[in-house]
This record gives sequence, structure tokens and C-alpha cells, in this order.
Amino acid sequence: MSTAAQERTTTTSNVRGRKGPEGQEAAIKMQPIKDAVEDAVGLYNKLGQASEQFNDAIKAMAEKSGMLAVVVRKLVTARAGEKFDDEK
Repeated sequence: MSTAAQERTTTTSNVRGRKGPEGQEAAIKMQPIKDAVEDAVGLYNKLGQASEQFNDAIKAMAEKSGMLAVVVRKLVTARAGEKFDDEK
């Protein structure tokens, strides 16, 4: 076996999953994934729609103000970060 093949074998065998309380690899349970996957897919789809709406709003604000869209986006995200800090 060549050295490159040995390196690939060693790196792939070092990959581990989550550890349980005793330090051993935890058993994989698929039921929690099956229970929550539909909700996660719905949230992912809403994320895409919200992103499109946000981009459209930024473009409209930029056109009305005469500023570049990247500047308007940075202004909005900075303002959102300030409000997030205030709510903490």
C-alpha cells in the first residue's frame, strides 16, 4: 500500500460521531430526525422566501435613495445588530 493510501485510510478511520456520557460513541437514533424533518424543511423554505423579500426591499431602498445596495444592506444589518444588543 502506498503512503498516500495509508494516509487516507488513517484519516477516515479517525472520524468519530458524538460521544455519550461514558465517552463512547453514542448510538444513532433516527426517530427524532424523522419527527422534526418536515418542520425543518418548512423553515428552510421560509428562509429562502424571506431572503428574497429582504433582497427586494434592499434593492428598492437603494433605488429610491440613490445609494448602492451593498451600503443599504450594511446599514440595515448594523441597525438590526444594535436592536439585538438592546434586547439582550
